[in-house]
Amino acid sequence: MNNPDQAFIERFYQEAIKLLVESRAYLQGQAVHDTNSISPDYGLFITTETTRVTARLTEIIAWLLAYKAMSGTNYLQLYRAAPKLSQDPDCMEDSVANSTHPLPHQLNYLLTETRNLYLRLLRLEQSGE
Repeated sequence: MNNPDQAFIERFYQEAIKLLVESRAYLQGQAVHDTNSISPDYGLFITTETTRVTARLTEIIAWLLAYKAMSGTNYLQLYRAAPKLSQDPDCMEDSVANSTHPLPHQLNYLLTETRNLYLRLLRLEQSGE
């Protein structure tokens, strides 16, 4: 990658790390409060959605780290060797729009932002095909 590409990937990486830090803060703080005194079914729903955030961030950061590690490689070699996003339905789903249960505000934000980042990276990946 040349320098503009590295800067582009670095911006995505910084955004992903910001979301990771926000997710950690939510899971250690507000999520505990959000899951107190709720039904087991709703608790399972909240847990499923927090896992979705974690899965997206794990895949996003792994993808970005791989691209950062290969930054000295020419574009064609990079494209051939680079990992691809899984396009897993659980990562792609718009669970905020499809939810039949209310979501806590911060979880709603994290779900929306991680999905948006995932889809932007997927478009970037597909533009190289």
